[in-house]
Amino acid sequence: MLARERNPLGAVRYLYAALTSAVWMAHGELPARINRTGDLVLAPTPGATVPELTTPEQESEDSVDEVSAYLASLGIESTDRQPGTILLVDNNFPSISQTFIVDKFLHLLIRGWDVHVLSINGDSADWDAYPEIAEQDELVERIHITRDFEGLLKRIKPDLVHFEFGHTSLAHLVTCRLHSVRTVVSFRGFDICYYGLEHPGFYNDVWKFADIIHCRSEGIWQRCLQRGCPPDKPHQVIVGGIDIDFFDPGERAHGMVTGTEARPFRMLSVGRLVWKKGHEYSVEALAKLIDQGIEAELNIIGAGAQDRAIRFAAFDLGVLDRVHLLGSKPRPEVRSEMRKADVLVMPSLSEGFGISALEAQAMKLPVVCSDAEGLSENVQDMVTGFVVPRRNSDLLAERLAMLAGDPEMRHLMGEAGRERVTHFFRVDQEIDAFEQLYSETIDRRFQAHKLLSLMTEMPPQEEPDILTLIRLEEEFSNRATIL
Repeated sequence: MLARERNPLGAVRYLYAALTSAVWMAHGELPARINRTGDLVLAPTPGATVPELTTPEQESEDSVDEVSAYLASLGIESTDRQPGTILLVDNNFPSISQTFIVDKFLHLLIRGWDVHVLSINGDSADWDAYPEIAEQDELVERIHITRDFEGLLKRIKPDLVHFEFGHTSLAHLVTCRLHSVRTVVSFRGFDICYYGLEHPGFYNDVWKFADIIHCRSEGIWQRCLQRGCPPDKPHQVIVGGIDIDFFDPGERAHGMVTGTEARPFRMLSVGRLVWKKGHEYSVEALAKLIDQGIEAELNIIGAGAQDRAIRFAAFDLGVLDRVHLLGSKPRPEVRSEMRKADVLVMPSLSEGFGISALEAQAMKLPVVCSDAEGLSENVQDMVTGFVVPRRNSDLLAERLAMLAGDPEMRHLMGEAGRERVTHFFRVDQEIDAFEQLYSETIDRRFQAHKLLSLMTEMPPQEEPDILTLIRLEEEFSNRATIL
C-alpha cells in the first residue's frame, strides 16, 4: 500500500466557498466587471480585508472516537488494520455516465483494498469506454454479473457493502445484517429526489438498517430528511473529486469578445439526454441570445431518450441549425470539447452534485448552472460562474450574455474555478474521505467484537450473535456525534 499523508479536509471544504468569494471580491477586478455589466454586487469598500484561509493541516486530523476511547479505558488498544474487502453495488458498472464510481474502484485497488463490484446489468455496460478495465482479466474477474446477492456475499466475504445508489439497497440490507456485514448507502440525486415518490416511506428500510448514509452534497442530505430520514441518522457528505492533471485547460484564452458572426459564443452542455438535465432551458436561453443579436451555438454531449424533445424545442424556437447533439463521448473527447467552449451550461432540474461542472472549472471554463441540489455547492456564484433558479431561461440567458461580451470576466472566473477545484475537489481527496469512512465503519464491527469478548470473557467468535452485536453497536457506536 502506498504511504501518503491523509487530507483531513472536513469542514474546510465547505468554508472554502465563502472564503473564495471574499478573496476574489476583495481582488477588485471581478466585482467591478460584474457591476459594469449587470449591477449584481457592490464594489468592495476601501481597505477591505481578506480573511486568512485556514489550511487543512491546521484542522484536527482525527475526530474523537468515543468507542475507541472507551475500549482504551478498559485496556484494549486499537490496532492498525490492513485495508479490507469492499463490495460496491452498481447495477450498470462500468457506465460512461458514472466515471466517479469507476475512478473509485481503480483508486481503492491501487491503495490496497480488495474491491469487488456487483453489476447486475454488466453484460450491457459501457465496456468499450473503459479499456483499462476491459483489457485486464484480473479486473474483469472482480466484476460479478449475478442476481445471487447472498451467494456472492458468502463467496467473497466482504467487510463492507457499499450500495452506490439508494434504491439498489432495499432488497439486500437485511441480508447484510444477517451476515454481519457493514453497509454504506449512497444517495446521489435521482434516487432520493424522485425515485419512489409515489410510495410514502419508500426508504424506511434504509433509514432503519443501513449503518451509515453517504450523501453527494448537503442538498442531497436535505432531500433525505424530506423523504423521512431521521435527523440523527449517521451520515456523511462526501462530494465529488476529479483528476485535475487530466483536465488540463492547456492554453485556454478568453481574450476576445464573442457573439459575432466571425466568432460565435460557444456554449457546451454535458449530461445525458433525460428530463432532469433540463436541456430545453439551454435551448431556450440560446434562442433568447439570438433574439438579442448575440451569435451563439450550443453543443450537447450525452445520449438518451429526450433527443427528439430537444431537437423539437430547437426547431420550434428557430435554432435547430445552432444546436448540435454530439452523443456520448469518452473523457478525452469531453476534455477537447471543453477546451473549445466559452462556457458550460448546466440548467438541471435535479443534480446531486455535478461532476461535469467540476471538470469545466478545472478547465478554466466558467459555469452557468441552476440551483438544483448540489450545484450551488459546486459552483461559486459570481466567482467561478453563475447560479440561477431552476426553470428560469430568462436569467440563464442574461448571465450568458454577460459572459459572451466580457472576455476578462470569463478569464477571472476560469482562473478562480481552476484554483477552487485544485485545492478542494481532487479525486485523491475524495478517495481519502471514502477510505476513512470505510475504515471507521468496518472498525465499528471489530470494536463490537472486542467489547463482546470482554463482556463474556471469551475470545471473539467468528459468527457472534447478531442481536447482541447490534445492541452493542447501538449502545456504543453513535457515529452521528462523531461525523
